[in-house]
Parts: sequence; C-alpha cells; structure tokens
Amino acid sequence: MERKMQVFISSTYKDLIEERQHAVQAILSADHIPAGMELFKAGDEDQLTVIKKWIDDSDIYMLILGGRYGTLDPNSGLSYTHLEFNMAIESGIPLFVLVLSDDMLLRKKLATSNPQMRDEDIYETKTKNKKLHKDFLKHVSGNKRIVKFIDNVDQLKTEILSSLMHISKTKKLSGWVRATDNELIIENIELQRKVTALEEELNSLKKEPDDYFSEIEAYLPPSPTVKNIGGRSLKEIIEELRSDKIFAHIPYHVYMNIGLKNSNTTALELFVNPTIRAILTNGIDATLNEHDELTWLIIDELIPVLRRLELIDTHLLDDAFTISLYLLNTNGHFVLGKIIR
Repeated sequence: MERKMQVFISSTYKDLIEERQHAVQAILSADHIPAGMELFKAGDEDQLTVIKKWIDDSDIYMLILGGRYGTLDPNSGLSYTHLEFNMAIESGIPLFVLVLSDDMLLRKKLATSNPQMRDEDIYETKTKNKKLHKDFLKHVSGNKRIVKFIDNVDQLKTEILSSLMHISKTKKLSGWVRATDNELIIENIELQRKVTALEEELNSLKKEPDDYFSEIEAYLPPSPTVKNIGGRSLKEIIEELRSDKIFAHIPYHVYMNIGLKNSNTTALELFVNPTIRAILTNGIDATLNEHDELTWLIIDELIPVLRRLELIDTHLLDDAFTISLYLLNTNGHFVLGKIIR
C-alpha cells in the first residue's frame, strides 16, 4: 500500500508565494500531503508551539530559501523560518533545501507586475539582515544536507519530486496509511497463525525423549524472579525503562488516542500502555513493510530497549538472518505482570 508523506513547506512568505504554490502542486502530484503556514488556524496556542507540532507530525521538511531572511522572532532574534529549520533538525526528520539562485531572484524583481513589490521585498537591504541571511544559508548548507540551487519554477518542481523520491527510497518513514477493518483482521489472523505455529514447535520439543529434552533444557535461561530477570533485578529493569527517554514521532491524535500525555515519554510508559502491551503480546510481524505509525514507533524506539533488557524475543526466517516476528518473552510477561499488578 502506498504511503502518503506529510511534507512541511518552510519559507519566507510574501516574496515566495508563487514558489510555495508550485511546491504544493508538486507535492500533491507525487500523492503526498503538503503542510505549511497557510494551513495554520488562529487559536490560543503560541505560534511557535503550533509550528513545532506540525513539524513533529510531518515526515519530511522542505525549506525554500530566497533572498530574504524573514521576520524576526523578538525572543530569539532569529527569523521564524530559521527557527522552523532548527525545529526540523531537532525532530530528526529528513529534510532538503532549495535555494533560489541570484539570477532567479533578479528575474523575479524585473518581472514582477505588483507595483507594491520593492527591492526590499525580494532582497535583504539592511546590513544586519544581510548578514543573518548569509549565515543562515551557510548553516543550511552544512552537514552534507541535500541543497539544490534553483533557476526557475520548473526546476523547483523537478527537484522537489526528485528529493521526495530519494528520501522515500533511502529513509524508513512512517507516513500515512488508510487501513480498513478487513485489513486489520487479516493482519491479526496472520499473526495468530504464526504464534500458533511457534507454540506447536515448542510443544514438539517437549515430546522428544527425556534425555534429548534435558540437553535442551540445560541451555534455557532460568525462570525469572524479582531478583534475577536475565541478570537484572526487577527494580533495575524498571529504572532502566524509566530512564530511557523517547520522543514519539507519531501524529498528535495517535498518542492521544492511546492515552499518552504527550510526545515526550519513556520506554516504561510505552511498555505498560494497554494498547502497546497488547501489540507486543500478540507479536509484530517484522516482514511487513506496511505498519501504522504506532507500530513503527514500537519497532524503532521501544523494541531495541526491550531487546537490550532481554524482555522480547526475535524469531528468524529460515535464512537464519531475517527477523520475522517480535514477541514478548517470558521475562517480558513476568515484568509486565509485576508492574501492572
């Protein structure tokens, strides 16, 4: 199933209205979802708080940089566009930058039919803002980021499509998927089938001759106790789960629906969440490319912590290399039972 990516468009506004419109058209033509300042609604929340939510909920960040640095935030002294870029860096989402060339800016100035459009509406004319713009351009071009210089709007659209395709192929993104009840039922049946097969395999081992089963049993880990769960005490495991901070890169409505207070959480809070522990108990099919946002969060952020603490098992395909299933193990069930008791 094709995943739709939410792409946050960042730029100065008045001078780049036409370029933003072409960017929106290019994103829609690629069957993705554009997001930006045009979509913000007036409300009680601070503007930067709203912008951060949109960026955190997006899959890709795109910056269009013209000749202006933009309106300055009175608190930080940086432009709102600069602050948006910093938020995208902090969120860790993939990003790319499109910079309008000097020739394109000159043609914009000469070709404008708007009598109100002045030089300062296309270029920075004040010394301070010129320096801020130059420093910002140097900043966005660093750290091997995808930066393309644009000569016209046709090239703008082409580079947007190319960058989106490159990021989609090279990055594992959650995206947005329309899932029907039937699809969820089919997925659950398949997971149940695999769990049943694993249980039958375990039962077949128990039916082997006693001497053979004794050899196997000698290599099995001891049953968990409060003082020893894979070499750690219950208290130590709880403390490690609590100390592992996780930022939930999932849409606002998703973590609200499952009862998380906000996107800043811990491995412990995720582990004991009723929805998430049900998913871990039933098992996650690791061979599927199509998971919802919550399942990707569990796979990417929570499961590495649980594997380190030996609370989850990974089952492999016949090639002995490819993970087929993540499933809560005896230790995991024991810890969960003690925590939520």
